[in-house]
Amino acid sequence: MYRRVSAANEGDAVALIVGVTLGAQNGRRGVTMMQNSGLGNAVSPLTSLTWTFRLPQLLIVTWRGQPGVADEPQHALMDPVTPAMLDTMEILWETFPTEADAIGPALDRAVAHMDATGRPYALVMQKGSAALVVRQRGRERTRDARRVRHAESHAHPAR
Repeated sequence: MYRRVSAANEGDAVALIVGVTLGAQNGRRGVTMMQNSGLGNAVSPLTSLTWTFRLPQLLIVTWRGQPGVADEPQHALMDPVTPAMLDTMEILWETFPTEADAIGPALDRAVAHMDATGRPYALVMQKGSAALVVRQRGRERTRDARRVRHAESHAHPAR
């Protein structure tokens, strides 16, 4: 079971998940979800709080303005800025899987990194990746049920 909590902005969401991390029991974790346009709002808590005090959290960041995908003009700069921001903050990242059976291994990599370093890890969602996974899940629901339980046990939104 999980609980979704909204925050006033992305920086507050990161700080909220720090509290989840500090109060976590049984290895449960919080997840911060945001659009890449809000990544700038999260720079301060990511660099001065999570990085400094080694408080890991999984970041799921949508990628508005990703390379080769038509989007609104205001997102054009976010294409190169998003990976560069994560790299500058020394946050290891990868693109969110577009295949349902790749989600578990991606979460395993994230958890291994967070456990080894105490630092955040980001999954950057490409446009349509969630829809692809949902369609695949409909066809493979039974086989994927174990993977979903595995993913949920490794990354829980705020309690």
